[in-house]
Amino acid sequence: MVDRRGNPRKNYKVQVLLKLNEIIKGYGYTKNISIDGVRINSHELFSFLGQTIEDRILNKTLEVNFMSETLTLQGTIIHVDTFEEELVVSISQASNPARWISLCR
Repeated sequence: MVDRRGNPRKNYKVQVLLKLNEIIKGYGYTKNISIDGVRINSHELFSFLGQTIEDRILNKTLEVNFMSETLTLQGTIIHVDTFEEELVVSISQASNPARWISLCR
């Protein structure tokens, strides 16, 4: 199988705080990162939103706050896997672009 992604993914596990809005928040862990995206596992968020999560959050804006870094990402949820309790977020903005680039290398 050939990986056709424009930017290679790097395995990177760190705790993050996810914010869909002021009410819906939850913790999770990154699984892998790249310059333009991040895959996140969040049992807490999926437990809160239930099995119909995909219809409710796909294409919504998500804020990802890294707990161990001074870094916040904003992006759009482009994939939801309810079985694995994972989200894939396409990154549109980083609070510290230089730090984000260094983490992805």
